[in-house]
Amino acid sequence: MTSSERLRVEVGLLNEDKREGNALVELNLGDTVRLRKPHPCGSTDWKIMRTGMDFRIQCLGCGHQAWIARVKLERQLKTVLSCAEKSPER
Repeated sequence: MTSSERLRVEVGLLNEDKREGNALVELNLGDTVRLRKPHPCGSTDWKIMRTGMDFRIQCLGCGHQAWIARVKLERQLKTVLSCAEKSPER
């Protein structure tokens, strides 16, 4: 196990499914996540407002919204604090 995999296991992001050696992180609309670097307001917690190739996230400290690429968000992700309720499929 490499040091990066060990770090992912400690953070709790390593899943059973792997694609090209990268951990897959399931992020959905409404999830609350904690990132590694704090926002200038001091908060590290963000809510996911939009998903896709780019994510729109909202700071839970001051309400500022920002766009971030999926790759950068997955790299900066420290932990998923809460998962949003999934609506029943029709």
